[in-house]
Amino acid sequence: MLKNLFYNGGFLYAKLRFFRKQDPLQNFTSLLHEESKLLILMPFELEEFDKARKTMLNLKNEWPKLQISLVVKGEFLTYSELSKYFHVFELKADYINKFSLPLNKFLKPVLEHEYDLVIDFNKTMNLTTSFIAKSVDVKYRISFIKEDADRFFNVQFNQDSVQEDKGLYLTLMRNLKMFCSPYVPKPKPKPEPKQAEETITEVTEPEQIENRTEEKNNIDTTDEVNQTATEEKKEENNNENKKQSKRDRSKYKGHGKKNR
Repeated sequence: MLKNLFYNGGFLYAKLRFFRKQDPLQNFTSLLHEESKLLILMPFELEEFDKARKTMLNLKNEWPKLQISLVVKGEFLTYSELSKYFHVFELKADYINKFSLPLNKFLKPVLEHEYDLVIDFNKTMNLTTSFIAKSVDVKYRISFIKEDADRFFNVQFNQDSVQEDKGLYLTLMRNLKMFCSPYVPKPKPKPEPKQAEETITEVTEPEQIENRTEEKNNIDTTDEVNQTATEEKKEENNNENKKQSKRDRSKYKGHGKKNR
């Protein structure tokens, strides 16, 4: 009774958590392609897990390019070879709280990856896997028709329409394959046209040295011209002074003779 009480509390939390997260209607023509990334939540019952395990191994041969990640109950992984062929998240018992909800330390690495769709292989309502499916950011969340599935999944498969000998999980995957389209890689963005760049003439070091030498020579030549002009001016002044001195002496001599 206490276990049911905790379960109901967890279910109420999940409803409130995802109350505003409504999945829009999707077009099935773009459901998946040959290299889609899938997250598959494996069954929690041992018998159903064994059937689903065989389906996954067969699927590896039928659909080799499909990129599949699995969430597997920890106690089932010890005897399973799935980790050899798929990326597996081991869901240990201590990763689930008393409300049947996965802890963040398990959810965080799962949500770090990108997926195209998520599939829950549990035939009956499983709050743990349903919560994981709803937490993943994908367009398609697929499960079987079961109680309260509408709250977590937007694509549901009728398990009663499959005969037991055909295999429920293999039939589900083959039905999904009918909507598979060839993988078309996204076109690479075209490079932007290069703008005309201004031509910048770079001056090499020898040219810079030559320019500096020419500037220095010009300065030296100017200094020489100025110095020569100054010396000529001085010489001219000296000559003028000598002439003036001769004139002064001549005047002085003439004045002296008159006085006598």
